[in-house]
Amino acid sequence: MLAEPEALVLSRSDSERPRSRRLARIDAWLARALQYPEDAFMVRRFAVLALSAAFAAWALFHRSWWAVLLVYLAILVQGETLGLFMHMLSHRRLWRRPWRFLDVMPTWLVSPWLGEPPFLFATEHVVNHHAHDNGPRDLSCTMPYQRDSWGELGRYIGRFLAGRTGAAGLSRMLRSRGSPRAVRRFHAGQLLFAALFLGMLWVDWVAALLLVAVPYVFVQAANRANNWTEHAFINPDCPGDPLGNAYTIVDSPFNTRASYNEGYHATHHRHPGLPNHLWPQSFRDEIDAYRAADHLVFRGISSNDIFFLLMGRDYRALARHYVPWPDRPRSEDEVVAMLRQRVARLP
Repeated sequence: MLAEPEALVLSRSDSERPRSRRLARIDAWLARALQYPEDAFMVRRFAVLALSAAFAAWALFHRSWWAVLLVYLAILVQGETLGLFMHMLSHRRLWRRPWRFLDVMPTWLVSPWLGEPPFLFATEHVVNHHAHDNGPRDLSCTMPYQRDSWGELGRYIGRFLAGRTGAAGLSRMLRSRGSPRAVRRFHAGQLLFAALFLGMLWVDWVAALLLVAVPYVFVQAANRANNWTEHAFINPDCPGDPLGNAYTIVDSPFNTRASYNEGYHATHHRHPGLPNHLWPQSFRDEIDAYRAADHLVFRGISSNDIFFLLMGRDYRALARHYVPWPDRPRSEDEVVAMLRQRVARLP
C-alpha cells in the first residue's frame, strides 16, 4: 500500500482561512445575501475595489498628476483583488435573490475604470480558455512558446494586445461558436470601453492615454502573464489534461490570505463551477488521479514567486518548493531536469 502523499497532508492547512474578528459582523451580515457565506471576505475586498474605480472615474475628469499616480498605485496594490473579481464573476453567481443584479452591475460599473472592458475577461477565460483547457484551439494556449523566455512572453502578450488572440480573435471565435448572449455581452463591453476612450480623447488626450490606455495595457499584460505562469509547466505525456498542463500550490498563505485558493488551478480546470473554498477538499478527494498523472505540486509559494523564478530560470529555487509523490522520488537534479522539460516548446 502506498504511503499517504505529502501533498494531501499539506493541503489540509489550505482549508482553514484566518478570519478577522473586527470584521466578523460585517461578514455575517454579507453572508446572509450570498450564495456561499465563505465569499463574504472577498465581497468586502470587492467593495474597496469599487471605491478605487470610483476614484479612477473622478481622476479621469479631474486630470491631476497626483490623482493619476494614486490610480496606478490602487491598481498595483489591488491587482490580486481585481483578478479575483473578474475570475469569480466570470464563473458563478455570488449573490442570492433579490441581490442577483450585483453579479452583473459591478462588471459594467467597476471594470471600465480599471483597464478591463466589460466581459473581455469572462469571454476569454470561460468561452475560450476553459472550453479548450490550454489546448491547440485555445487562443491563449501556451504550448507553442518557450515558457521561461522573456522574448516569448513578450510575443505572447503582444499577440493579445494586437488583437490576434485578444479582442479581434475573440470576436471571430464568438461568431463561429459563441452563444448569442455571449456575443451581445462581449461586443457591448467592447463598444462601451471604446466609447470611453474615444470620448476622453476628444476631451483630453493626455487623460485618455494615462487613465484609460495605460491601465488597459497593464491589466491585460498582467492577465496574460498570469495565464502564462499557470500553464507554464506542461507534461508532454498528457499536455491536454489539466493535470498535465497546470500545477497546484499547497500549504501557502497565497491560498489562505491573498488569492482565495487560486493555487489550486488544476482543480479549478477540472471543476470550473466549484466555489473557491471547496478546491482544497476536491484536490484531496481526487488525490489518486493527481498522483497517477504525476501532477506538479509546489509548497509554500505564490504564483508571483513562480513567475519570477521561472523567468529568472532559477530552477534550483523552484525545486526546493517541489512536493514529490511517494511512488516517484526525485533528487533535486531530477526535479530541475523535469521542470526544464516541462517549460519547453511543444509542437
